[in-house]
Amino acid sequence: MNVILVGIGVAVAIIGLIAGALVITTPQLFGLVSTSSTPYAQYMIPLIIGGLVLVIVGAVVPSKKST
Repeated sequence: MNVILVGIGVAVAIIGLIAGALVITTPQLFGLVSTSSTPYAQYMIPLIIGGLVLVIVGAVVPSKKST
């Protein structure tokens, strides 16, 4: 088990979840109307899949032991 790859995979998956959940609200028309957008939602699925792949590869690949 390669702990570094697993850690990077978990971090990438968490960044993907945050990217999908991020909502930016912009006030319009002197604050009477506001618009909401999710600018990074298109990156959510690739980041989560990439993170899961890194976790699986990190769990399968053995870590190097220096003797």
